[in-house]
Amino acid sequence: MQKQIKRINFVNDPLLTPDIKVLLEKYFEVIIDNENPDFVFCGPYVVGPKKDNPYKFPNAVKIFLTGEAVAPDFNIYDYALGFDELDYGDRYLRCPYWALSISNENLQKLIDRQVTRFEDLDKKNKFCNFIYSNHNGHKMRREIFEKLEQYKRVDSWGRWLNNMGEFAKDKIQVIKDYKFSVASENAWYPGYTTEKLIDAYLGNTLPIYWGNPDVVKEFNESSFINVFDFKDLDALLDEVKKIDNNDALYLKYLNQAIFKVDPFIHKRNFEKFILNIVSQTKEQAVRKGVGMFPDRVTRIYNESWNATHPQKNFWKMIFDIRANRSVIYIQILGIKIEFNSLFYFLQNLLEKAFVIRFKRFHTQVRLFGIDFINKLH
Repeated sequence: MQKQIKRINFVNDPLLTPDIKVLLEKYFEVIIDNENPDFVFCGPYVVGPKKDNPYKFPNAVKIFLTGEAVAPDFNIYDYALGFDELDYGDRYLRCPYWALSISNENLQKLIDRQVTRFEDLDKKNKFCNFIYSNHNGHKMRREIFEKLEQYKRVDSWGRWLNNMGEFAKDKIQVIKDYKFSVASENAWYPGYTTEKLIDAYLGNTLPIYWGNPDVVKEFNESSFINVFDFKDLDALLDEVKKIDNNDALYLKYLNQAIFKVDPFIHKRNFEKFILNIVSQTKEQAVRKGVGMFPDRVTRIYNESWNATHPQKNFWKMIFDIRANRSVIYIQILGIKIEFNSLFYFLQNLLEKAFVIRFKRFHTQVRLFGIDFINKLH
């Protein structure tokens, strides 16, 4: 049987772009349409000269996918996938990045975690690693690094705070010789757990975790050091020292089961969520509101984006005409005119010449700008 054609596009690096394309190609004939796609997968990265306007396809069904600590705006997107604990019917799926960043093979390895024995500790001859390249993260990340350094040297293999003279080429291979790993997110955000924690587990090190205050809903609190459990970083350091100097206690942490939930459930839900959307026609899949206020919100976002990316819109300042489901938007030499529909477009065009209104409380007859009748009842 011939596969249905699905016209899609990707804007601003949405989460798992290659995986989505591979998934959809199993069931549909996928066409990357740069002019008039039916479905557009949008990422959160809207800032920067190489980024594109996420609102440039006004008639497409938009799906927001993020690996960052940002909540979806359902005034803009029909569907979203993120970290927040939300219940929004078929429009939203919580699917944290930690579950999607890891292969099925590695996920199974973490479930079938091999026991680490006393004799194995001889291979862990280094204290703690810290591997980050983004200096814009939350200040807590640096504070944890500096606090641990008061006790022992922390090896920083990333581009930020690097003290190794080189960068880690294979993170998992590098960290396996360490007892501890700093696994800090770039933001405090409920539900926001990324690959940071998973990478530490894959390297068979003990994570020192900070970021998602609700992390214990999915991960066994006995399998990592949770910074949120301590009143301050001095108390955290005392606990790290205690574990570092007690091999039995360290192994007790390292040999715990990792997950409280079925870790594969997020992967299964992800595929179902994407296929449920794209299996529909564009018209069936629309969820975002249409009309005066929904379209106004979209226009405001669109103009805000354009204002921060003027280099892409010089000629549109001279002349631009656009329309979506219910708005006609005209711009001539910087003068903007908006009409809510074709009816209102014609009405505004002719209003000064001839107007007749008969409403329950208002009667008006106007000819060439002169009101012959204008009464309130």
